[in-house]
Amino acid sequence: MVFPAITSYSTFVPSLIIKHNIMYTIPHTHTEDINQLQSAIREYGEGRLDEDSFKAARTPMGIYEQRKDKTYLVRVRCVGGYISPAQLQGLAEIAQEAEVSYFHITTRQEIQFHYVTLPWVKPILEAMERLGLSSKGGGGNTVRNILVDIRAGIDTDEVFDVYPYAVDLTSFLIAQEDSFTLPRKLKIAFDISEEKADYALINDLGFIPRIVDGKKGFKVYVGGSVASKPTTGWLIYEFIPEEELLHIAYAVKRFFSEHGDRKNRHSARIRHIFYRLGEEETIRLIRQYAEQVKAENKFPYTPSEIRFQSLIPKEKPVLPDYTSTFERWKKRYAISQKQQGLYAVLLPIPQGTITPETLRKLAGFVSGFGEDVIRFTTRQHIQLRNIPGNYLPNVWLLFRELGFETELPRLCNDIISCTGADTCRLGTCSSQGAAKAVRRKLIESGLSLDDIETIRINISGCINSCAQQVWSEIGFSGRVARGDKAYPAYTVYAKTEGDHQLGKAVGVISAKDLPDLCAGLLEKYLEKKKDYPSFRTYLGKEGVADLEELLKAFVPIPTFEEDKNYYFDWGATEIFGANRKNK
Repeated sequence: MVFPAITSYSTFVPSLIIKHNIMYTIPHTHTEDINQLQSAIREYGEGRLDEDSFKAARTPMGIYEQRKDKTYLVRVRCVGGYISPAQLQGLAEIAQEAEVSYFHITTRQEIQFHYVTLPWVKPILEAMERLGLSSKGGGGNTVRNILVDIRAGIDTDEVFDVYPYAVDLTSFLIAQEDSFTLPRKLKIAFDISEEKADYALINDLGFIPRIVDGKKGFKVYVGGSVASKPTTGWLIYEFIPEEELLHIAYAVKRFFSEHGDRKNRHSARIRHIFYRLGEEETIRLIRQYAEQVKAENKFPYTPSEIRFQSLIPKEKPVLPDYTSTFERWKKRYAISQKQQGLYAVLLPIPQGTITPETLRKLAGFVSGFGEDVIRFTTRQHIQLRNIPGNYLPNVWLLFRELGFETELPRLCNDIISCTGADTCRLGTCSSQGAAKAVRRKLIESGLSLDDIETIRINISGCINSCAQQVWSEIGFSGRVARGDKAYPAYTVYAKTEGDHQLGKAVGVISAKDLPDLCAGLLEKYLEKKKDYPSFRTYLGKEGVADLEELLKAFVPIPTFEEDKNYYFDWGATEIFGANRKNK
């Protein structure tokens, strides 16, 4: 193999990032980690390393094989979705030099290079390291990217800003080698309040901020997951003071490492320990580990104070050319922050796919506003924050210039999917194709979508839950169904029992009929909206019955002779199942 070098990022040295402790600290072993991966790549290319051994070497470094042979994705750790403009511009330039055609924003607030060939892996990782970024822990049995509610730091209802704690915890955990040799992945999340609790409830370890007697701290949940046999987490502590954050996280990791199932990966996540030992015994053990760690007192902790640099751009504010159009966009996509005069703006990225050139232009524009401007969201979008209100027209015009469809209701741009069978080797169905089809259907439906509050429509391409379908109002997971031939289909989930409960499976729909089902359900909701304060309330009352009635109208599907379209997936040119494995 010939291994290229990357040089164009060299002006983007992350001195500000290190100085202000905005990002996580890359472990001191990172350079050696890259070299070891490079050795594995070389041995694999020479035929001296088998496929399984190579997978074991690359996945903990965030390198995953894609459906197209001999291509890989490289996942970039971005705590809470944060990335600086300089880092984003650096990634864009790396991608352009490595001839990477697009990036993908993930539901864990990361960004990943797609269709990378093996000779480019080491140069990309080295270039990322120069930017203060790492892929380590992006896959495999490791501590994964830590989620932070996108409202952290700007929401009037937050208890306190949890982002600095997520940064500290990341730097603490990724410095430990045993964080990369766990029984399975360990996912961690921070929410902003008990009332707005969300991702902390469905991650292996979740923290919800609280203040008790004037003291900052956290409510702690363990064992949540939306993968197979999903569950919300178990409450372990009503309150821990902030200085115990590292103790608790390390204790849970140690407990998981010693009690997780290392023989059967399908029962290896933390929730399976609860299933196996029971709630009472598992909680007792976790607390016992926590007491042992605190007694050792190895990890004294004082939370970091992060100071972001804010700027006023040299570019002057502009007035919008089309006032009514601008105001409609502002109402849909901009929210005021708790910081007076500042706004957070959502840039919707359909299916999370965006080109390096677009990111380069975006990074160049927002760099004028300072360091804390960009966050990737769990909806696979980009949030621009700390934008002065008089600069919103500049942002709007930039989005239009970059080709984003700013005229659409937010719901049309907020349907998410995993990468699905288009690129993922585990994918059964083309979830991205299905998401695009739903989006088209809603655009063409004529429904008053601005009258529907933001709801989550999530589509996964297989039974795995990369798109978190059981944690959305309406969710779908890809599967193989059979008429007179196999055809692409989805299990349908609906959240019927409140904000903090998992969705339940209510039926199966063919991939072809999925867009009509979504539009039909939203139409029924709009007809009855006056009787319900929210879509979730509607689902818990009449909505499920309406959904089940709609599902009946789509079965049985036509035979192959009657309508061949049912037996092709969205965007496919071959009949479903041809020349591929359906799982």
